[in-house]
Amino acid sequence: MKSIDNKEVIDFYNSHEDIWPEGDNWHKYTKQQLTRYVNKYIKKIKNDIPLNILNAG
Repeated sequence: MKSIDNKEVIDFYNSHEDIWPEGDNWHKYTKQQLTRYVNKYIKKIKNDIPLNILNAG
């Protein structure tokens, strides 16, 4: 089994263009809503569970 090369993973994700295009109000709104939801969820479980994993695949 091949081990994961952290640099290779970082390079892969950094090589893609921004998924939230500047000036696109729909994507701006979507990003804001997703950010609010994720932050609310993390804050809610943060006090209950010592290790938090969000599977946002």
